[in-house]
Amino acid sequence: KAFRSRGLPHKRAGASGRTERKLVRLSVVQNARIFTGKLKTFRAGGSRQRARMNANARMNLLDRRLQASGWLAKLHAQGAEVHTRSAFLQGLLLLSRDMIPSKFERWANLWDTWHRFLTDHQVTAMETCLGHLTSISEIDRVVIGVDHCKQLVEVIQAFSKKTPTENWEF
Repeated sequence: KAFRSRGLPHKRAGASGRTERKLVRLSVVQNARIFTGKLKTFRAGGSRQRARMNANARMNLLDRRLQASGWLAKLHAQGAEVHTRSAFLQGLLLLSRDMIPSKFERWANLWDTWHRFLTDHQVTAMETCLGHLTSISEIDRVVIGVDHCKQLVEVIQAFSKKTPTENWEF
């Protein structure tokens, strides 16, 4: 099988309008994980509204398994709203070359290529990471975390800039 699913606990709300939420975790080929959630709303009379599906998956410049496996296109075609996370590879893509921890030195050529790309195109790592994900039409949302207001301002500014979207491979 290409994937397996596992149902997580249901959550029910109020007697006037019953809402049931069921989250399903899908593990896709090559360990690319997608988290999907379906929201079903039931009214007192029992009539059912349309179901909405969301998918949340890791994706960044280095981890494009969701796109390469074809799952991004399939989810989009099914009408799922696709949210991506780990845009900065847990912050690793934002670090300067000398700040990258030694345990990642076995990918030294990759880091050198990455930082050379940033220098050659005169863009920041944040602009490039966000620009790459926002240039993919099948992605509806990019989920990121910030530690303080200054980072939030930087993210908003990076979203508004146009960055090179050429398809570069490692």
